[in-house]
Amino acid sequence: MLLVDQRGHGRSTRRPDDLSRAAFVGDVVAVMDACAPGERCFLVGQSMGAHTAFLTSAMHPDRVGGLVMLEGEVAGSGDPEETATVGRWFASWPIPFPVEAAARVFLGEDAIVDAWIADPEATQQGLMPRFDADVM
Repeated sequence: MLLVDQRGHGRSTRRPDDLSRAAFVGDVVAVMDACAPGERCFLVGQSMGAHTAFLTSAMHPDRVGGLVMLEGEVAGSGDPEETATVGRWFASWPIPFPVEAAARVFLGEDAIVDAWIADPEATQQGLMPRFDADVM
């Protein structure tokens, strides 16, 4: 099993030059080629990662054996206001969060919050997300 940090996320390049959907798909295919050449892979993605997994499956059906999408839609969102709303939500995070409990208070009690809580990086200033809201 591999966990891929998409460009702009986690430990990948924080502020990549190319944020196109094709670049995200290309990254997934490059990892599959390097780590599982010629094999069919099962892709699991959450949120934007779900959309990337779906696009990878659609563009490379011979390489994908299964697909799990969490918090993602096949078409993504074509609504600019919905996209802007998500961007404003990420930008509204009061970061750094001083401790995990503060992050939970802000993010709420939904089950998916556990995924958000598991991701921040501990810094001297507090807990920071592993992405920049303006890149999202």
